[in-house]
Amino acid sequence: MKIYAIANFKGGTGKTQTAVNLAAMMARDGERTLLIDADPQHNATDFYLPEFEGITLTDVLTGDCEQVWEDNVSPTNYSFLAMLPADMRLLMLDLRAFLGGGTDGMDKRLFDFLECAKGDEAYDFCLIDCPPSFTAASVAALVCADEVILPVKADAFSRQGALEMIYQAKGLRYYNIVPRFRVLATMADRSRLSRQVIDQLRADGITYSGCLYGGFMLTKDGPKVLEFNARFGDPETQVVLPRMKADLVQVFLDIDAGKLDPASIEWEDNWAVS
Repeated sequence: MKIYAIANFKGGTGKTQTAVNLAAMMARDGERTLLIDADPQHNATDFYLPEFEGITLTDVLTGDCEQVWEDNVSPTNYSFLAMLPADMRLLMLDLRAFLGGGTDGMDKRLFDFLECAKGDEAYDFCLIDCPPSFTAASVAALVCADEVILPVKADAFSRQGALEMIYQAKGLRYYNIVPRFRVLATMADRSRLSRQVIDQLRADGITYSGCLYGGFMLTKDGPKVLEFNARFGDPETQVVLPRMKADLVQVFLDIDAGKLDPASIEWEDNWAVS
């Protein structure tokens, strides 16, 4: 099982959108996927398990959970996709860590939880949606991750957030594990500013894994529609962009393998408005 933490100190960069849609696409292709929501805002949880009541990541981190790891995981409406949800109680863990002077073994508990899942070969991939801050839950996620995906907007603030995340995460050497970092530009256009930011990320020595000009959607029939959207500042503006023919899962796999060729991406004649 390969573990990806999706993180950036800067908010609004598309972390949760990347997590929930990538999880759906992996599951659609038959990859057994575990999605962990580590954000107290629990948007990923609300997306897949609205009005959820039950065991959450908070219980796993505190040890107040079922002894058998799989009894803490909740199924979703999608085959091959399960979830460890989040709730607002994650905020209290940060207060506890602050008052107690440490994470009180929370990172070790998540590490052991995922090691058990690995040992049982229950999943092919685990995705952890992290909050835009250095919390007890995000520390645990970064300690456990094989790779960290850093979604960024093509602006200086997102780049700085990514650099700060890398600096902090490299100090987490509890298990002699230093994750690999990859940048994913989730909100970019073909402007000079976007290119400058991406070039600067390369100059910073961060692995750049390509740029997605937009998002993708789940429909009532499953994750079948790839639809482009873009956000240029706040409030959001309407932008017309073409729809991509390529399968998004294959795009991510090509990015991971370093084989993505922009010339190989084909476009439909249909257009989408965000």
